[in-house]
Amino acid sequence: MPDAEELTKGMDMLETHIDRWEAQAIAKGMLQGMQQGEAWLLQRHLTRRFSPLPAARLASLATATPAQLETWGDRVLDATSLDEVFGETRH
Repeated sequence: MPDAEELTKGMDMLETHIDRWEAQAIAKGMLQGMQQGEAWLLQRHLTRRFSPLPAARLASLATATPAQLETWGDRVLDATSLDEVFGETRH
């Protein structure tokens, strides 16, 4: 049977792991929330500039990586079409 010191060390280790897991979950949730916010803002900008987006474009925004959202967000400033934003036509 473990002694009190071993039990204390085990409890400390568990608390450390739980704290780390909790921090990771919070960070992941914040990143997902930020990514959803970026996709929403990009959708607003694209809709305002090019009219309502087709379902395929909305799906692309919903599944985009942060890097894709950043690239598309940069392109929306200079693009003359949705194809240019999403990279299907190069200037």
